[in-house]
Amino acid sequence: VWIGSAAGLYRFDGAAVQPVPTEGTTRPVTALARSRAGSIWVGFAAGAGFIHMRDCQADREPTPKLAPDEDVTVFQEADDGTLWIGTTAGLYRRTPGEAPRRVPGGDGMGATIALLPDETYAGGLWVGAARGLYRVREGRLEAVRPGHRVGALLRDGQGRLWVPELRHPIALLDPKTGAEVGSVKDGIPYLDVHALAENEDGSVWIGTWSSLCRK
Repeated sequence: VWIGSAAGLYRFDGAAVQPVPTEGTTRPVTALARSRAGSIWVGFAAGAGFIHMRDCQADREPTPKLAPDEDVTVFQEADDGTLWIGTTAGLYRRTPGEAPRRVPGGDGMGATIALLPDETYAGGLWVGAARGLYRVREGRLEAVRPGHRVGALLRDGQGRLWVPELRHPIALLDPKTGAEVGSVKDGIPYLDVHALAENEDGSVWIGTWSSLCRK
């Protein structure tokens, strides 16, 4: 088990929690993700970028120039090896063998919070941000539902996109058109959702800052 904390990176090997060296970076760990090959992407706070952990050894990856107060918030790896990197100031795209580049568009969207592949469009991506829902198409960010903070994203077994907006019902969208086809509201305290997961029976677990519920 990999553990990211304000004190750095740790690993639980089944017996004890041990610190893991991170190539001289001492900033707090703000994002973790397992790659399709089983390695670990580790994102840091305060402009320190990210590293790639292979067999508990850190490889310093080419990192975009981040602002001193810019934190890495989330990773998403695509089937073709493309790595999407969300930060508190936007979104970056890293193709295999190249340095990450900032994705244009999305002016005013704020921090990137959640990422989900857009299966309706080759190379597409859904982006939950501090100021709404966005998507990447033809290499650019475009607004779909700007305005309210989107704390998580889920595509359910029926193909619907779950979009929880702060203090609003969870919107259910048709991913092809972006049109709303339903909503979920009852029984969700404060409507401040930050995690979604679908169960094998088709029900959805909804995590908020105060509780856990199932729909």
